[in-house]
Amino acid sequence: MADKIIDSRDEKQSSEGQTYILDVVAYTVPESDQFPSGVKYSFQAVYKETEQLIVRYDNANDSHAAKHHKHVMKDGEETTESLELQPGNAKQLHKLFQKMD
Repeated sequence: MADKIIDSRDEKQSSEGQTYILDVVAYTVPESDQFPSGVKYSFQAVYKETEQLIVRYDNANDSHAAKHHKHVMKDGEETTESLELQPGNAKQLHKLFQKMD
């Protein structure tokens, strides 16, 4: 069973004056091959008006090879970049929270 660590949704204003939505969700989950750190998370920012992705960090084990990865828009297409995080490294996970603020 997953226990919620944080579930937050806020509106923010960019320096260019655009409004974006910041979603931060994290759960403690049983440690496993899929979630060796015992944390499942997703931090994302999307433009409010268009809901277009700005950036998303997550460790969902979907079609990506990397457990920790970053989604960004490039040339109108969503791309994924691997992140070099070590399982259980709380400092690096905390930095991801800060990048999303």
